[in-house]
Amino acid sequence: MSEGSPHGTGEINKPDQAQPAWLIDILGRPRPSAPLQPWSPPEDPDKPSLPYIPGLALDIDRHVPPPPFIESLRKNLEPRPPVSEDYLRSIPQSKAVVDNPPIETNLPARPETARLVVTSSICIGAVRGAQIVSCIVHLKSGSSPYEATAKIYDPLYYNFKPTHEPRDVVYDADQDYSNEAAAYNQLHETGQAGSSAPAYYGSWTFHLPITVDSKSCSRPVRLILMEKLNGSTIRDTRIRNDPNIREGDSFHYPEEYRLEILAHAMDAFVRQLQFGVNQFDFAGRNVVLVQDDQKTSQTSVTSGRLPLPRVVLIDYNNAIVNQASSYPSLPENPISIFWKVYLWADFAGWVPNEWEDGKSHKKWLIRRFNEDNQRQLYLPVDDERIMEEIHQLYTHHTVRFRRTELTNMASTTTTPAKKPAAPTAGGSSTKPAVSAPGKPAPKKVPAPAPAAATAAATTNSAGSKSSGGGGFV
Repeated sequence: MSEGSPHGTGEINKPDQAQPAWLIDILGRPRPSAPLQPWSPPEDPDKPSLPYIPGLALDIDRHVPPPPFIESLRKNLEPRPPVSEDYLRSIPQSKAVVDNPPIETNLPARPETARLVVTSSICIGAVRGAQIVSCIVHLKSGSSPYEATAKIYDPLYYNFKPTHEPRDVVYDADQDYSNEAAAYNQLHETGQAGSSAPAYYGSWTFHLPITVDSKSCSRPVRLILMEKLNGSTIRDTRIRNDPNIREGDSFHYPEEYRLEILAHAMDAFVRQLQFGVNQFDFAGRNVVLVQDDQKTSQTSVTSGRLPLPRVVLIDYNNAIVNQASSYPSLPENPISIFWKVYLWADFAGWVPNEWEDGKSHKKWLIRRFNEDNQRQLYLPVDDERIMEEIHQLYTHHTVRFRRTELTNMASTTTTPAKKPAAPTAGGSSTKPAVSAPGKPAPKKVPAPAPAAATAAATTNSAGSKSSGGGGFV
C-alpha cells in the first residue's frame, strides 16, 4: 500500500502494522461469486418489533463468553458450526435465529442475577447490529443500583441482507460479543478500563419470548455492561461552519485543542496495545470526549482556557487480544504506529485540512512525540525508514530555522544595545504543561507509564496553515 493512502477502504483506518500470516490468509480467502439472480429474504411475519426502547425491563444473568473468534481462527478451528448459504436463502431471519442459538459456555463460577431497565437509547435500529442503550441495573444481591451502558448482541436485529447474499447473523453476533467481551476483560485486568476505556461491568445473558411457525419459545441474547459516558464522540462535535461542507466540521474548537485531544487518543491507543489490546478501529466516531469527569485533571492548553476532557476509546468488536504473562515496560511511540496511517480519512473536520495530503501529519507527530520529554515515555522508534524520514524533515526544518535566526540577527545589527530576540517559528516557544488522562492502578500487572506530560507546541514550526483557529499560524 502506498504511503499516505487510506488503509483498507479509507472509511476505517487502522494502524499500519504487519499482519500475521493466519490473518492474511483469512482476509485473502476468495468470497462466493454474486448470484445470477438478485436475492431477497423471505417474508418474516414472526419477527417482533425492536424491543430495546425506554421502559424495557429484563432479568439478566452473568454469562461466560466464548473465546474470541479470532483466537479460534488462529488455531484453524471453526468458532461455531458453519451454516450453509443455501439454508440461509431459504428461511426468514427469525427462524434462522431460533434454529441456531448463540454458543453455550460453562456456568460462571459466581452466578449473579440483576434487573436491567432501559432508560434511553444511544444507538438502536431494527437492522443496525448491536444495540446500545442506557440503563439502570438493580442487582438482586441487594447492592445499590447503578447506571450503565448496555451493548446487546441480538442477531434478530442485525442486517440479514447487507449485500446480495444472506448474512449469518448469529455467527456475527457471537463474534462481536466474544471479541468485545475479551477486549474489555483484558482492559479491566490491566487497569485501562475506567480511564482510556469505559469501566467494565461484565458479560450477561437474558431470554426473550418469540413465536416462530406457530410455536412459542424463548431465545437467549448476550450483552455486556460498561460505564455510562456523559460525552460526545469527536465525530459528533461537527457542526455546519461552512455552507459548502454539508457534513460539517469541528473547527469552532481551537486547532491546538483538537490536536492535543488527538494526541491523548493516540496515547490511549498505544497504552492499550502495550497491554495486549489492539482496538483496530481508530476513528473519530470511536473517541469519546468526557467533560467534567472526576478522572480528568488536565489543565488548559489554549488561550481560551478550554480544559482537556477525559479521552476514551470505545467499540472493540474488531479488537485483537493478546494475553501474555508479562508486557513491555513502555508502549510504542505513536510515531511508530500512526506514521503511515491516513488520519484524514476518519478525522476529517477535526484535523487540519492540510492533512488530506497524507504527509503533513508527520510533522505534527515529530513535534508532539519526538521531543526529549516525550521520547522517554515510549519505546524508541526502531523503523529505519521512519527514522530516515524524520531525519530529512528535521534537516529541512533546521535550515529554515537557521535562515530565520540570521534574518533576525541582521535586523538588529544597527542597535547593538538590544539583544536579538530568541528566534521562534511563528509564535511563543513556551509549552504549557498538560497532564495526560489518569490511569488507575492495574489489577494484575504493573501500572503503565504516565501519559504525555506536556501539551503540543503552540507554534507550527512546519508552516502548517491553521484550520479553525488556535495557537498555530
